[in-house]
Amino acid sequence: MISDTEPALTSHGSALRLVTLGLVLAAVLAFLGVAGYALARQNGLASGSVTAGSSGPAKVFGSGQLLELKPYPAPPVSFKLFSGASWQLASFRGKPVVMNFWASWCPPCRQEVPVLQRGWLAHRSQAEFVGVDVWDTDKDAQAFLQGFGATYPNGPDPSGHIAINYGLTGVPETFFISPGGQVVHHYIGPLDQASLDSLVASVAQ
Repeated sequence: MISDTEPALTSHGSALRLVTLGLVLAAVLAFLGVAGYALARQNGLASGSVTAGSSGPAKVFGSGQLLELKPYPAPPVSFKLFSGASWQLASFRGKPVVMNFWASWCPPCRQEVPVLQRGWLAHRSQAEFVGVDVWDTDKDAQAFLQGFGATYPNGPDPSGHIAINYGLTGVPETFFISPGGQVVHHYIGPLDQASLDSLVASVAQ
């Protein structure tokens, strides 16, 4: 004889199994997401969308492209460098500025940083160079700079305000700012030496 309580018990058991299955699936998806991100970083972050650091999505650009744009006023920048010194864009009015956005986990940035270092040594009397580290940790960023012998000014953007104000979509990206404070060139992807030298000469005219 079937008791009146058996249907209720059967229903309760089915619901419990569904909840358990849902929890298991959620755990599996979370694991796959973390594993996929770790694997992407380990294997070089091929060009495309990734989750970078703790600040949100970004793109890694493996090849360079100069965007066509109408010059516009450069958003103000004031932040602290890794050296502890303060850096303000307004202090360099009258001098071209090369502002490079990068991250230590970005393979094309590894390709680009020696180019920027050579460019800074060659052009620092003509233009100011500054690196803005995004979606990163200070420890990784400073180890990156030391490893490549980068001595031009660099600092972190932990709040993301600089990246947001400049409409950053990924790394590396470089903005060339005229002596009058206008963004005149926007280069997406790693700079090569010829492109950097040409753009610095153009913005310095």
